[in-house]
Amino acid sequence: MLVNIRDTGAVGDGVTRDTEAIQRAVDMCADAGGGRVFVPAGEYLTGRIVLRSNITLEFGEGGTFLAATDMEADYPYLPDGPEDQSIYARFRREGIDLGDTRQHKVAVLFACGARNVTITGRGGINGNYLNILERHPAPDKPRWASYKRAFTETYGRVGTGLFKRPVLIFLQNCENVHIEDVRLFDAPFYTVQFRSCRGVFIHDVTVDNDLRADNSDGFHFSSCCDVHIRDCRLRCGDDCIAVDGNDSRDSSHVTISGCTFQSAVSSVRLFTCLALNRDKRNAVRGTAVRDVDISNCTVIDATTLLSLHGDEGTVERVNVSNVSGTLSALGAVFIITSHASRVRDIRLSGLRFRANGVGYIYSHTDDGIDGVSISDASFDVAPRTKLYGGGVDMPTFEELGIPQYGPMPVYFFDHYMPYFLEIKRAGNVLLKDVTVRWSEGDLSEMPELIARHKEFWYGGKLQPWSVGYDWPAIWISESHDVRGENLRVTGYGDAEAVRVENSTGVNLDV
Repeated sequence: MLVNIRDTGAVGDGVTRDTEAIQRAVDMCADAGGGRVFVPAGEYLTGRIVLRSNITLEFGEGGTFLAATDMEADYPYLPDGPEDQSIYARFRREGIDLGDTRQHKVAVLFACGARNVTITGRGGINGNYLNILERHPAPDKPRWASYKRAFTETYGRVGTGLFKRPVLIFLQNCENVHIEDVRLFDAPFYTVQFRSCRGVFIHDVTVDNDLRADNSDGFHFSSCCDVHIRDCRLRCGDDCIAVDGNDSRDSSHVTISGCTFQSAVSSVRLFTCLALNRDKRNAVRGTAVRDVDISNCTVIDATTLLSLHGDEGTVERVNVSNVSGTLSALGAVFIITSHASRVRDIRLSGLRFRANGVGYIYSHTDDGIDGVSISDASFDVAPRTKLYGGGVDMPTFEELGIPQYGPMPVYFFDHYMPYFLEIKRAGNVLLKDVTVRWSEGDLSEMPELIARHKEFWYGGKLQPWSVGYDWPAIWISESHDVRGENLRVTGYGDAEAVRVENSTGVNLDV
């Protein structure tokens, strides 16, 4: 069955609310056992559309859904069905309201428990974020400050619900999902969120968000498996792609290939837990992210290529190969951290980057990280003054004045990135055919930064290399069994090429 949304009453003038007409078209096809819903040229103002099984939503050239702005009228309360086994539904049944867009199913396209869903075509979805968020001019900030928070923290909040900004596409407990060719842009929150989905195929999709828009992730997967992303272009104010286990089950078998990333934060973030809400933290603390392959991608700009944060649970079997790019934002090429988790078998190869930092491998415990390989990698580092000076040792919640949360989750590690490669409390690390070159940077604002932020840095407890100008290319501390073969590295300034402290089994060929 083919239904044109014009035939069910949609106007497409960007002013008339077309939600009911679009939903009628979807329901007609679904009631007939499935079919194709066609969106012809026009701008269709719409609230939440609920997709169902065996539906193909096809955007014709120039056909665009425009996210409506009335959070109460356009995205009304939607009861949880028996097919909704998400962590959010569980909490709601227990009377716990996380005040989260996803718990309230605030989305332009939403589906739960659907199978065989396809979103395709030469049009797309306009998230309409400038009309949804409160507009404020970006405040004047020093050059080292983050430029992505151009709005107040009250954006999109309605009543007591925090972050009630629509996700463009939110798919939950769905199977065999295809998203192809469409353009998704100006998202005020996540662009596409998948929770507990199986069999997701994304090809040739363009995500184009404002780099200042908080939480405007491209594709965010929670507890999903068999995910395949290829040949996509993502420009996001938050992570381009994120994978976690935060729907209380594992994420696994994810492939990302041939994609282009531009982000105010990370190109790809893999993490477990990172939940400050105690109820949510207890529900997801044992989950895993495993079997992730990232290959043949390009980073136009970001703070990192890979942010891997094991808060609790497990992150294992991650392979990154043949990725190149430039990181002019203030970060490092990769971050691999463990707070109270097991991080195992992480392999990076064929990296070619110009950045202002190499990477960070850090475990909060002695056995958190085991088995990291970095091979055939070249880093051209131009050090620039960073917001936190690049590498403040991990603070605790007690030091932040909120002791009830205990040790700080490693989510915050992406603010602590050195210029060199730091390896701290890691085991069985192989560095092979690694080059670190230093080029001219800009550290002229470092003294002012230190003076301005010294008290914020937890009583001025800066790492010694945060205030100096001489760094090794590789700094190893409190680690064991670190091998290096054919390392072409030199220190910055007058520093040695490699510095080793309180470590055993370190054997490096420099």
